[in-house]
Amino acid sequence: MKKLLSVLLTLVLSMGLALPVMAEEAPEPIRFPDVAETHYAAEAVDWCVSRGVMLGYEDGTFRPGAPVTRAQFCVMLARVFFPEELDRFEAQAQGQPWYWPSLMALARKGILAGTWWSTDDSWRGADDSWRRTEDIWWRAEDSGNFRVDVGVSRYEMALLLYNVMARNFESISLSEQDAASQRIPDWDRVPDRYAISVSSVYAAGIITGHADGSFQGGNMVTRAQAAAVVYRLVLYLGVPMIPVVGV
Repeated sequence: MKKLLSVLLTLVLSMGLALPVMAEEAPEPIRFPDVAETHYAAEAVDWCVSRGVMLGYEDGTFRPGAPVTRAQFCVMLARVFFPEELDRFEAQAQGQPWYWPSLMALARKGILAGTWWSTDDSWRGADDSWRRTEDIWWRAEDSGNFRVDVGVSRYEMALLLYNVMARNFESISLSEQDAASQRIPDWDRVPDRYAISVSSVYAAGIITGHADGSFQGGNMVTRAQAAAVVYRLVLYLGVPMIPVVGV
């Protein structure tokens, strides 16, 4: 391994590229003053930061209560679960928005199915103000922004996580889904389009309820919550991801 890393480093330096180096051993966790070791998401935050899935701020904080946008959450999913597809689109991303490679990677893998930017043509709308690029539909008046700069809701998060599970051939039985729905006090408020996603991720323990067990799917997701659910899904699916030095 050391010999291989030495060869790779020599190649990288000869090409003048500044790339992160894989660590043979996990680096010391980065401690953020606003994420105590007793914080529910502390382990998840450490995992995400040590692998370049999320970063802290320049002032040294993590800001666990800050909101996560749709774009940011999509970037997290692409980095963790579809790195090869992400690399492919990053090579084509000149002149594109910073989130473009991640959206393209997720679209190609079917992870955006069921969202309002779905690859499913039925979400396209009746007018002709839609354009299509890499299987993603959006309205021309959105200027290609997909409205991804708004916060991602717990419903949307559940849908995206469920799609990742499905892509990895992981399914929750109908009996487990039904049992999960009965444990959610506000189940009657869950829209039909999110029912399978919510009950599945809840049953799998990927997304947990609030203190009273309610799902509250309309609430916006925070950075700590995003780190926690991605980390839980990583453990659930058994996805290997080596820490990097100099994140």
